Amino acid sequence: MARPVAFVHVDLDNTWAIADCYGADLAPEHRNFVYENALPRFAAIFGELKIRSTLFVVGRDLEIEGNAARLRSFVESGHQIGNHSQTHELGFRDLTRDQIILEVSAAEAAISQNLGVTPRGFRAPGYGVSANLISVLIERGYQYDSSIMPSPYGFVFRWLDGRLRRKTPRGRALKKTQFPLLTDAQAPLHTYRVSTAKPTLPDESSTLFELPVATSPLLRLPFQASVCQRLGMAYFRRQLAAFRQRPELPLTFLLHGADLTDFAAMGNPFFAASAFFARPVADKAAEIRAFLGEIAQSHNIVLAEDWLAESPSAQTGSARTP
Repeated sequence: MARPVAFVHVDLDNTWAIADCYGADLAPEHRNFVYENALPRFAAIFGELKIRSTLFVVGRDLEIEGNAARLRSFVESGHQIGNHSQTHELGFRDLTRDQIILEVSAAEAAISQNLGVTPRGFRAPGYGVSANLISVLIERGYQYDSSIMPSPYGFVFRWLDGRLRRKTPRGRALKKTQFPLLTDAQAPLHTYRVSTAKPTLPDESSTLFELPVATSPLLRLPFQASVCQRLGMAYFRRQLAAFRQRPELPLTFLLHGADLTDFAAMGNPFFAASAFFARPVADKAAEIRAFLGEIAQSHNIVLAEDWLAESPSAQTGSARTP
């Protein structure tokens, strides 16, 4: 019997994007710190475990000298590049259709021109899915979207986010539409062809697949690397065990650039005061290696792009599984 499949995704939110998210001040020399500091660790761990991932890239970061070369090394190693918008807009869910077209097309052009590849997958900043986004991706010929986090616990993310934002004057004034809404929890946990009318609904006539992300079966608890780092190995293993009980569900394990960034080396007061950001990077790297190693033991880690292209009929069939 074939092992269940898993996908490893990385949202490469750079340091400037993280600082903007919380209204934190950031020295100019640290705006690109995630790329400079974390990408070598991702490359080392993926190489050690023989994992191919999809890196979701913000188009603006390809304007920074050296970043295209850093990402080309991943492409040459067999990784895929996904589109994570042009500017990492914090209110992505509420953008107009024309604004979404600009965000998607500009990042797409930057990726194509600098890396020589065309992204086939998209993830909205802050899980900001909308009917406008789905229709734009279909028109532009995307293979899949992975913006829906079908979990009812978005309020927990917003509460934690608010705690950090209240530490900065700019953060307290920020208006954002990040993290899943309660209605997003109505979406299936399986891969499905997504409706342009309502992104939580399947539509067998659609050409675009939705890959729900960062949610475990049964209780629909958050299951991404950052959450597992906060809650520990026991929490990670309970959620992985839930996936083992549902082998028909592809597991999309989401990491962020921050998960392997040594923020202590920046000497930034905001990041130094955060228990999550300030953790020793050696501890974070050991945890990420352990998470991915255990997923690899029970699942066949493949590229979502390849899986969808090789057996689309099977994916349509899985959409009938609740």
